[in-house]
Amino acid sequence: TARYTAKALEWIEENREKPFFLYLPHATPGSTPEPFVGEAFQGKSRNGSWGDSVEELDWSTGQIMDKLETLGLAENTLIVWTSDNGAPIMKDPADLSRGSNLPLPGRGYTTSEGAFRVPTLMWWPGKVPPDSVCEELVSTMDLYPTFVRMAGGGPDAVKRDGHDITDLIVGRAGARSPYDVYAYYYLDQLQAVRLGPWKLFLPLDQFVQHPLFTKRGEMNPAVLFNVVDDIACSQN
Repeated sequence: TARYTAKALEWIEENREKPFFLYLPHATPGSTPEPFVGEAFQGKSRNGSWGDSVEELDWSTGQIMDKLETLGLAENTLIVWTSDNGAPIMKDPADLSRGSNLPLPGRGYTTSEGAFRVPTLMWWPGKVPPDSVCEELVSTMDLYPTFVRMAGGGPDAVKRDGHDITDLIVGRAGARSPYDVYAYYYLDQLQAVRLGPWKLFLPLDQFVQHPLFTKRGEMNPAVLFNVVDDIACSQN
């Protein structure tokens, strides 16, 4: 993480005079039971190496934000901090050694809410309203078309799955999710569909992995949750 951060800061310095896009996918904490932690952050948290690695990520983000402010670039730069998946978690919910998705159910790498519904923070002084919260449904697929639009580009010749969500990012009044229906795939299998607050797990008899179903070879009935009012998905 420290080396990634140093290279990122160096690259920002080198490109300060022109528009830039920096993609910084940290390798930790990842899915390993013992993620790597830099010496300066070992023992910093109360949650072992997982917590320590999160402390180091927090430090890294702060370093980048400080660099942008020092160079006078903060008000012309959007930072998006998010994850590609929920935490892998342990079987015991009280064991936080591989993170937690609570109160959302399920582990990462599935079609559960705990996998798909990840925290996202955005920082853009003067553009993203401070202390604001957006509860609309969006996806990381939306980032590419949004960044292209912000940079002055137009639609690709190739159809993209994402949408421009600039209005949601800047808190424009009346802005809404671009998704009427959202599909949850595991590999190439459609396992669930969301419409408004409702998420329907489709009946299946075959699957590689599933957050709810365990019986293969016999039809598992559909399950319906209101994932807005019942984010723990406790009531079918």
